[in-house]
Amino acid sequence: MCLDSLGNVYIAAGLNTPAPPGEDGSVKAGVHVFSPEGRQLDFIPVPEDSITNVAFGDPDLKTLYITSGSTLFSIRMKVRGHVLWPPPKE
Repeated sequence: MCLDSLGNVYIAAGLNTPAPPGEDGSVKAGVHVFSPEGRQLDFIPVPEDSITNVAFGDPDLKTLYITSGSTLFSIRMKVRGHVLWPPPKE
């Protein structure tokens, strides 16, 4: 999980192919974005099943990186990520 500068949480989760037992595939693989109030704002689909992590990066903190299996995905965002340390450069 990670946060953006507005307090929204980005959660890497889900499966595209159910793998029994106990997994029904009802939550698709990708990044699920929720507001601080718990309302789902967005969903970024990922074409692999093994979604492992998500983090903002680059000097402006506007690139969202997603690790999945053996693949690293990146997507440019309109909002900056939030990090506690080190402080982001303006």
